[in-house]
Amino acid sequence: MKFEPKKNTIDFEFPGDVVFTVDPMRAQSRATEIQELLQEPMKGREGELIDPEMLDKMCKNARTCIDLLLNEGGASEKILDKNAGYYDIMDVYFFIMEHVNKKVAEKEAERKK
Repeated sequence: MKFEPKKNTIDFEFPGDVVFTVDPMRAQSRATEIQELLQEPMKGREGELIDPEMLDKMCKNARTCIDLLLNEGGASEKILDKNAGYYDIMDVYFFIMEHVNKKVAEKEAERKK
């Protein structure tokens, strides 16, 4: 019997022919670090209105989370305009996370068979 390796990575394709190949377990293993980064700008400021300084920090941290997920520094700069808004950045973040979580769930289901 011959071993046939499966493709266990995810290829994320973005406009401008930008492609990142991601190991879903590596991306998911950074969940705690990513959650802390996403929540950090609001620590101690719960219930306050978002001011421009907080929004800038939220955008910067969300971009860093994308870089961590794609396992490449500066990845977010390759796929997002430098003036991208918070929701645009988070759309990319959630797109990546959706596919990472789906792939991990599929692999776990395979192993339980």
